[in-house]
Amino acid sequence: MLLIGGGAHKRNELAARVLARRPAWCKSVVGVGLSPQARTLLDDAYPGATEWVVRPTDEQLIDLYRSAEFFLFLGTEEGFGLPYIEALSSGCIVIAVDQPLTRELLGEAAVLVIDGDARDIESQLKHRAWPPLMERRKLAARFSWRAFAEHVRDELEATTR
Repeated sequence: MLLIGGGAHKRNELAARVLARRPAWCKSVVGVGLSPQARTLLDDAYPGATEWVVRPTDEQLIDLYRSAEFFLFLGTEEGFGLPYIEALSSGCIVIAVDQPLTRELLGEAAVLVIDGDARDIESQLKHRAWPPLMERRKLAARFSWRAFAEHVRDELEATTR
C-alpha cells in the first residue's frame, strides 16, 4: 500500500483510518510525507510493516510506485490528478473517491468509492474485484508525455493549415 502527501487536502488521515481497520488486502504501508498522526495510527495497526519516506527523489518515488500493489488516494481537491496516472502506469491498483475528476480520468481502471468515513470506505472495498493490470496500464498510456507531445503537434499543425 502506498500513501502520498502530507497536505490536509490529500486526506491521508482518513486513508490511515481506513487501513487501520486492517483490510485483508493490505499487508504493509509505505507513506510519503504523512502526518505524525497518520504514521502513529498505521505503526500501531501494522507493527514492523510500515515505512516512512520524507522528500524522496524522483527515482525513489518511481521505485515506491513500482513496489506498491495499491495506491490509496482519498483526496477530493486534486487538480489534474497526476498521482493517479503515475500510480496506474506503475501497475498499482488505484483506490480513489468517486467524483467528476476521478470518474472522467480513471473510469473503470480504478476502484472508485463513495466518500464517507473510514468504516464506509473500508466496507465498500470488501470483496471488490480489482481492475486488471492491462486495463490500468492502457489508461495510463493515454497520458504519456509522448502522447501529449503528439497531441500538441497535431493541434499546432491543424492551426497552420
